[in-house]
Amino acid sequence: MVARALHWFIRSVITRLVRIRPQGLEHLPPGGPYILAANHLAFWDAPIIYGLVGGPHLTGWAAEKYRYNPIWGTILRMGSGVFIERGAVDRDALGAAVAWLRQGKVFG
Repeated sequence: MVARALHWFIRSVITRLVRIRPQGLEHLPPGGPYILAANHLAFWDAPIIYGLVGGPHLTGWAAEKYRYNPIWGTILRMGSGVFIERGAVDRDALGAAVAWLRQGKVFG
């Protein structure tokens, strides 16, 4: 329920702040499991993708440095974000991604 509310909120904010013309969403499978890969160029890419595709069935990796950030860490936990240590082999984060996919969900 929290993920649905977060998805609604982010989608509402994004559609009011920027004009987005997504293309190709019709090619996404109706359900998981699948991996959604995006060309991540800026900080705002992840919230935009979450706003367009997100919900309780979507999660992805987030930099470990945000885990204890009072704002971003809270939002990422609400959206079921998986924290990953960049520049290292983070087996816990890899295992969390595999577990998420085994549940038939989408990992971005």
